[in-house]
Amino acid sequence: MTEQQNDELPKDEPNAAAAGVEQVSSPNQPTATVSADGNSLVPADAVDAQMIPRTENAVAAPQTGRQQATRKWWQPQEGRNFIVRLNDVTVRYRARGKTTVVLRNTTMELPRGRSVAIVGPMDSGKSTLIRLIAGIQAPTTGQVKQGCAISWPFGARESLSQDLSARENCLFVARIHGYNPQETMRAVKEFCNLGDDFEVPMNRVSVPQKVKFALSLSIALDFDVYLLDGGLGGGNPEFTKKLVSAFMEKAKHADVIFSTRNAAAAKNYCESCIVIDGGRLKFYDDIDEVIELAKESSG
Repeated sequence: MTEQQNDELPKDEPNAAAAGVEQVSSPNQPTATVSADGNSLVPADAVDAQMIPRTENAVAAPQTGRQQATRKWWQPQEGRNFIVRLNDVTVRYRARGKTTVVLRNTTMELPRGRSVAIVGPMDSGKSTLIRLIAGIQAPTTGQVKQGCAISWPFGARESLSQDLSARENCLFVARIHGYNPQETMRAVKEFCNLGDDFEVPMNRVSVPQKVKFALSLSIALDFDVYLLDGGLGGGNPEFTKKLVSAFMEKAKHADVIFSTRNAAAAKNYCESCIVIDGGRLKFYDDIDEVIELAKESSG
């Protein structure tokens, strides 16, 4: 296909609201909210977070042009001041005759202007919570409301069409998010530097190349909130350095939610922390408190 032909991909836009997941645009003041066990998650007087300091020789993220047409799946509104609200959310999985409760009757609100780490042991539900916030997984019961433009989990490859090339995936994703398809495609192509693999169907591209492309596409678009599920990294040290620098520039103007087993790994991105364990959530305003608790328990 030529570039012009690729730009004629189907223009149907997906409905971002899954069952139990709702985008809302009405402004609401952040309030103190609690988990099912009564622990306060968000202070009512939460203030704007201090964003990540500017780094020397920072690499700019791919620059893409926003089209004039408003995104249908998310209508930007003035006065948005929360990231997500979970109302009495429970998530259960059943496998091999056993039911596992990942989240239990959880009520939570995260306000804008605060970057938060989600910390917990392996299989505690960190990735599940990230997917709920992203709107790509519905809860078993309860309701999830998004209050702003939230990214997919950073670098996720599951939503990429394996039958399309990187070029064609760029054009499609840019269109449904309201960006200029050709400008987005050219910016991502330059950033990921896949060479001939950019024109090859994804199912014929090596995993490291897919990872570079998915990360480059994630950094190309602007969101109010970026979701990191396990951190940044593209395998190639040179690419990873470029990616981290570009992401830190993005994070100056957006909030970050970062899931990790180690709170110290999130300190460069987040100032607050949610600890998840046994289906319960506990909010810590200062991530240093969680880091110190981890040191004490390991010592």
